[in-house]
Formats: sequence, structure tokens, C-alpha cells
Amino acid sequence: MLLYNNRRLLRLLLQRQGSIFFRPETLLAGLVLAGLGAGVQHSIDSGWEYAPNIEHHYGFQAVGVGVTFAIVFRTQLAWGRFWEAVTHLHMMYSKWMDAFAQFQAFAEITAKAAFEEGNRDRADLLWQKQLRGFATGASFSRAASMAANDALEKFAEDGASSLEDANSSKHVFAAFDSLVALKDKLQSASDQREKVDYVAMSAVRMARQMQEQLKLQRQTLGIYRRRSNATREMARQRGAAVASVAAERHAMLLDLDRVWWKIRNVLDDYMEDAGVEIDSYEAGSHALSQYEQCAMDFTSLLSIYKQTMATTDRAHRSLKKAWRHVSNLLGELASHLEDGEAFVTFLQQEGCQSPLAFQTLEQARDATSGMRMLYHRFAVSGLPTPSVELMGSTVSRIKGSWASAQQAICNNKGQLPDWYMPLE
Repeated sequence: MLLYNNRRLLRLLLQRQGSIFFRPETLLAGLVLAGLGAGVQHSIDSGWEYAPNIEHHYGFQAVGVGVTFAIVFRTQLAWGRFWEAVTHLHMMYSKWMDAFAQFQAFAEITAKAAFEEGNRDRADLLWQKQLRGFATGASFSRAASMAANDALEKFAEDGASSLEDANSSKHVFAAFDSLVALKDKLQSASDQREKVDYVAMSAVRMARQMQEQLKLQRQTLGIYRRRSNATREMARQRGAAVASVAAERHAMLLDLDRVWWKIRNVLDDYMEDAGVEIDSYEAGSHALSQYEQCAMDFTSLLSIYKQTMATTDRAHRSLKKAWRHVSNLLGELASHLEDGEAFVTFLQQEGCQSPLAFQTLEQARDATSGMRMLYHRFAVSGLPTPSVELMGSTVSRIKGSWASAQQAICNNKGQLPDWYMPLE
């Protein structure tokens, strides 16, 4: 994020990242100019007949002025980016510190109240949250990490010595004092890191975690896309055989396929939107990496961030719309199977191993797996978990229709297992 440390001038001059001196093209241009100048001077000193007769050094001065201007302009640009980043990071840190201070005050009061009420579990949980926050703050600096590790080792040693004499009440109070000391030391260690650096390192770590999550999400969507392609091909093969069946089954299959294709199209449309959302997040992560290396200014980063947020909002609206639409279509599919007695018809006309019956059941299962994909996307997107009550009722109707048909025609009792059509 910030590649400059103004407290160390020599380190600032010799730093490679973001520097104008250590870029390959800059070094190459400098070496070429130096070699050209040395060659011209040597040809003049050696009396070479083709040596240029340079009466004035204005040309070299012009080159020097141009190079100096480029250096000064680049330095001013980098300096402007640095202070622009400092300003925004201070603003981010101010808001973060306000929230953290409010959390600390709330946690202290709540923990004290819980302790006085005798609710030790809640008090311990709040203390653990505070300790985790302090430990995270101390992890960004080597010195702070060493101090935090020493505090943790001291706390572990005190705890081990207390366990040797568990019957003594003084060890209980000593353990509590050690816990308080651990909290104070972690808090002190976490405060040693500069505020701007703390926020900067947090942003870099968040960007790396985001990249790993995006890889996992893309793999998950790829699995659903491959499943979608396979079921589409199965539906096309089944559609080619519809014309050769009896009229009753023909009409029933057309109704089922019509609903199934609607479900499939809604799911595929959302997967396209989800793919665009992931692409947008990857662009934002790349932009953050570029900004960290001073290869992009904050204005461009902010523009990409706004585009990413707009794409995310569209994907969230598309997700909610797809959930409502597929829920209704899945209910319509269950009505065709239940009210139209599709499974009974297929089993009567084709026997207990009816290919159409099992293909229809697989299509219903594929539709419910699409709903699970949407449910998973709600969790990944950080949206409130949707209600699965309607979906549970629909799945129960499909399972009941299959079970009643199996019992009536094939005298097979029993429901489909829960793992066959899980809700979540």
C-alpha cells in the first residue's frame, strides 16, 4: 500500500519498488548516455579524425535538463500519491478506531455486567474477542510479535504452574491476574505499530485472502456449469425421444420440460452474473496490488472500487430474483409431478425400471441442486440467509409423489433419503 518510510532517508533513496532510479529502462538509458558521452570524449582526446568537433556543450545540457525534469516530475508524482494515500488511510483509520473504541467500551461494560451476573461463559467469550483483536494488531510488526509471543509464553508458564496445585485458591486469583496482564501486554504490543501501517497491512492481507476466496468461488461455479451442461445434454436427448411416446406421456413430458428449461435458464443467467461479479472482484484485487506497488493512483483505484461495488449490487439483485423465480418454478414442477401423477403414469406404462421416471426424478434433483447453489451464493455474498421453508415443502411433495407411485405400482415402500435432495 505505502512503500515509503520518511524516517529513513537512505532507505527511501535505495528502495527499489516505486523508485525512478532502479527501473530497468532508467538504468539502461543512463548507461547508454554515459557510454555515448565517454566514447565521444575518448575520440576527441585520442585525436580520431572522425571525432565530432563540439564547440558548445548545449546538447549535453539539454539532455541533462530533460533527465532532471523527468526525475523531479516522477518524484513529485510519487510524493503526491504518497500523501494522498496517507490522507485517505488516516480517514480510514479514524473510522476504524472509532468503531474499535466503541467495541472495546461495549465489551468492557458487557463483560463486567456478565461477570457480576455470574454469566462466566459470556464474560470469557468477550475477553477472548478482545484478546484476538489485540493479537491481530500485534502480528504486523516483528518487535510487537516478539513482545506478544513473550506475553503468551509467560501466560502459559503461569497457567502450567497453577495447575500443579489446583486445590489452592490463590492460584485461581493468580491465573486471573495473569490473564489481565496478558491482555494489557497484547494491547500495548498492538499499539506499537504505526496507525497507517496497521491499516495498510490489513488491506494487503485482505486482498490476498480475497484472491484465495475468488479462486474457490470460480472453481465452485465451474462445477455447477459442468453439471448444467451435462443436464442440458440429457434433456436434449430426452426431448428427441418425446415424439415417439404416447400422446398422454407426450403432453406430460412437454409440460415438465417447459418448467425445467425455465429453471435451467434462470440458473444459467445468474451464473453469468456471478461470473461477472467474480471478474470484477479480481480486477479490484489486481488494482489494489497495483496501487500497493505505486503503479496506480488512488483516483483510478477508487473508480475501479466503485465499479466493483456497482457490479456486486447488480449480482445481489440478480441472486435474490433468481431465488424467488426458481422457488416458484420448483413449486410448479412439483405440482406437475404430484397432480399430474407423472411418476404413476411412467411406471404403469414402462414398468418399475421406467427410464422416463428415473430421468424425471434426476431432473427434479438437478433443479434442487441449483437451489442449493443459490443458497451457497447467499452465504458467500454475505447476504441474509433465505428461508428454505417453501423449498422444503416442495422437496417433500416430490419425494411423496415418488414414494406413493413406487408403493402403488411396484409395491416398494420407503421415502427417498435426505441426502438425495438435501435442502442446504
